[in-house]
Amino acid sequence: AVRLREASKTVIAYGDRASPRELVNACDKFVYVDILGLDIDKELCDVGEAEANAGAELINAGGAGRARPRCYSPEELRKNNVLIELLSKAVRDNCIDTHSWAKLAAVGGQIRRIQPSFDARDLGFERIGDLYKATGLFELQTDRWGVVTIR
Repeated sequence: AVRLREASKTVIAYGDRASPRELVNACDKFVYVDILGLDIDKELCDVGEAEANAGAELINAGGAGRARPRCYSPEELRKNNVLIELLSKAVRDNCIDTHSWAKLAAVGGQIRRIQPSFDARDLGFERIGDLYKATGLFELQTDRWGVVTIR
């Protein structure tokens, strides 16, 4: 993976949770196979209902050895200092100044550069925007062209 990146190639890899950390960090994007192909239950992962489902650790997704991550409550997300710092840094790095908005797509790319293995689905959210909304710490808006911005 390192040699490919040195040759200016984009490296996207997949593997299980036992994949070497060096491989995961050497990739532009690393996807854990246990989250591929899961149909996230929208009722369970609806941001408004996250608190009601905080007690359910894992939900059987119907496949052998597959489990769907639960959605974390806003309080649980805010207590995860490493997560909040990652999300905040990605937004800060893409804002022109402290009062401006950053494009959510650029923020997602920044997160992938900082931590290639990060995936909002691991936390029970289908999209990164849903995760940002669930924290209650960020403001999101969509313009008339459908571009989502965040601050």
